[in-house]
Amino acid sequence: MRKLLEVVSYCEQGQFMLQDNNNENSKENLLVAGVRSGKYSVDSDAALDLYGTNNANDVRYKMLKHRLKKKLFKFLFLFDFSKTKLRSFIIYEQECLQYLYQAGILIRQTEYEISNKLLNKAIAISKKYDFTKITVAVLDFKLTIEVEEGNLNNYKKIKEEFDYYNQKLTYETEAKGLYQTFKVNINKSVNTRKDFLPHIPGLLQRLEELWLLARSFDTFEHFYRVTIWYNELIGDFEKIIQFTKQIEVWSQQGLINEYRDEPQFQKFILVYAHLRAKLYDVGISYAIEYKESFDPNFPNWFSFMENYLLLTAHAKKYELAQQLIIEVHENRAFQKITKTARERWALYKAYLIFLNPTDVLSGTFNFQSFASTVPEYSKDKQGFNVAIIILQFMYFLRKGDSEALLYRIESLKKYILAHLKDSFSSRSKLFLKLLILTVVEHFDVEECLAKGDKYYQKLLEISPPGDAYAEIEIIPYEHLWEHVLEILKNKQIT
Repeated sequence: MRKLLEVVSYCEQGQFMLQDNNNENSKENLLVAGVRSGKYSVDSDAALDLYGTNNANDVRYKMLKHRLKKKLFKFLFLFDFSKTKLRSFIIYEQECLQYLYQAGILIRQTEYEISNKLLNKAIAISKKYDFTKITVAVLDFKLTIEVEEGNLNNYKKIKEEFDYYNQKLTYETEAKGLYQTFKVNINKSVNTRKDFLPHIPGLLQRLEELWLLARSFDTFEHFYRVTIWYNELIGDFEKIIQFTKQIEVWSQQGLINEYRDEPQFQKFILVYAHLRAKLYDVGISYAIEYKESFDPNFPNWFSFMENYLLLTAHAKKYELAQQLIIEVHENRAFQKITKTARERWALYKAYLIFLNPTDVLSGTFNFQSFASTVPEYSKDKQGFNVAIIILQFMYFLRKGDSEALLYRIESLKKYILAHLKDSFSSRSKLFLKLLILTVVEHFDVEECLAKGDKYYQKLLEISPPGDAYAEIEIIPYEHLWEHVLEILKNKQIT
């Protein structure tokens, strides 16, 4: 009931108000008010307050709930999608579905003239926005009307159009199935993704064929998203850049439905791909250009800003990175993003303060407290765990706390053995070995430089893996190693 009340808050308008203003103290109104305010957390609370009984199965209370739930489900027919943050085309898709529903009722009442007017409205929208499934449903209703009225010529004309769109729908259905197969496999776990990778090129080839056959937005979208995700998984970010630019050409050629196209998402991907392809300066120029395309009140803005921030951090533009951190934290919508996202921003902030300690960020941040209480992340997202471990180790290194460092090298060795076994963890494994070396070599910078060179050279040779392997470097390990050596040069650790 709580969930339904939340949803129907988008439906209340005019005479369709949920609550009866003529009888504010009705049981129904009191139940609605109690659930919304949090006064009733369980059924027994509501039953006690409304009927003086602890029995949640009291027949009076059950009947009240039944009546209210029935009413709430009816309100879903009045859902106003324009009040939501959903993409605009969904509003028009819902409008088409409403016309279809209404036309269906009228056809069963043999009101063919009225229903045809509704169907004409629906098909005009569905063709404009490439809603193939709805177009087929509309034409199917129109065929029913022509059959019932005995209009053979109209029937033949509509049947030809129906067959054309129905074939298109067949292609879309196959593409959707391939897309779902891809998504369910890459969403399950890191190992499942890795096992599924060899099957993706064939799947992708068929998706492209289906798009060329159907030339519909749905087949394009499935082909587009799988192409982006696959190249992200294998770490071919330059291919993503080329593909994103190709999409812009297709859009200009009119091959992609302009009413369903998502230029904002493509801008996001282009900036992200430049980050992962290590084309930092070009990526920053795109980020500056595209920033105004993202609304600061929406979660997508924070995701875009993460890529912008990481571009600046990887380019060693730490002052600009700190300004971006400040801008993000001053955004009033910051508290509305997920807890995990806020923790990521805290980690970014901690790294920037450590690498470039200035009054801009440090004045409002207790690094020591963060280093000791920073949250642990799931093993499946190893990159965050590694990032936390590295930051904590470097903090104690700069502090000169040899006891804390000696304690940590054993846990580092165990962590490497337990969690960094696969080839995709090579960079993290190499950098943790470099950190261990600082303790083994008694913090001697010359020895660390000499004996660590083989690890460092391997770091330069190995590129960060794609996102299939969930490894994240907030600051490139090469840059962090330079910072570690600088600490060793300037610090006597005892």
